[in-house]
Amino acid sequence: SRVIGFGWSEPQLERAMLQRDIALHVVAAHHGRARPHFPTHERFDPELPDAVVVDIVQQVPLRFDRLQRKYGRWGLAWMESLLRAADVLGSDDGEVKQ
Repeated sequence: SRVIGFGWSEPQLERAMLQRDIALHVVAAHHGRARPHFPTHERFDPELPDAVVVDIVQQVPLRFDRLQRKYGRWGLAWMESLLRAADVLGSDDGEVKQ
């Protein structure tokens, strides 16, 4: 395979980009924002310039599309569900509730 910037091969770079996409997606899923859209009133960040916020908002559906193409809609939903289940278990006080 071809070596590109920083001595990375194309497959290495693709894996790194996929891992980044997954990480960003599961963080968004954890916060209830994994779906590829934001209501207009949520498209702001007082600590960032508007141009940066616009870029971030535009990247969300593109990342979602890449992940759905890679894992399928059910595979991606399954990963989100696993994260939510792990979050519930991690937040639990140790007791099993019925």
